[in-house]
Amino acid sequence: MEQSDEAIVNQVLQGDMQAYEILICRYQNQIYNLMYRCSHSPEDAADLTQDVFCKTFEKLKHFQKKRSFFSWLYTLAMNHAKDWLRKQKRQVPKTPFLPDMETTQPNQKSPAEQVEEQETLDLVTQAMMTLPLEKRELLMLRYHYGNSIKELSEIFELSASAVKMRLHRSLAELQIKLGVETDV
Repeated sequence: MEQSDEAIVNQVLQGDMQAYEILICRYQNQIYNLMYRCSHSPEDAADLTQDVFCKTFEKLKHFQKKRSFFSWLYTLAMNHAKDWLRKQKRQVPKTPFLPDMETTQPNQKSPAEQVEEQETLDLVTQAMMTLPLEKRELLMLRYHYGNSIKELSEIFELSASAVKMRLHRSLAELQIKLGVETDV
């Protein structure tokens, strides 16, 4: 049975430093992907990811168990990404998502369907990359990673209704960028 994040945090706080590796393995891809979307550089993304996990380790004693560990970690990562972007004094680059962000189900589609699906994915990716960082990450966390409204409330420090409204507005903005005429 898989240990909860909170149980692992308790182990680390009691001196089991190797337990922290479990948390790193559990969340390193999501944090790396966030950093890659911000930096557009595999090297910078790797460095930023390492920075986030080092900072998280240092602040672990301040983790409040009323929040989920992932929400707390992602909040730290978002803040680190924003700080890095401010220091770089550059816009969020228009980069594609990483390959592991695409669906990896067995391919039972014709080549024409695969091409059409890839074109659609490319259009959505381009439109997503024009959104501000927080809107893009809100959509990614909800619809790609499947985070709950409660988790998003914790990460973005918003009420549940504010999260729902921002999701609605972000989807509407994305639909406009895609030229889709439907109600969200």
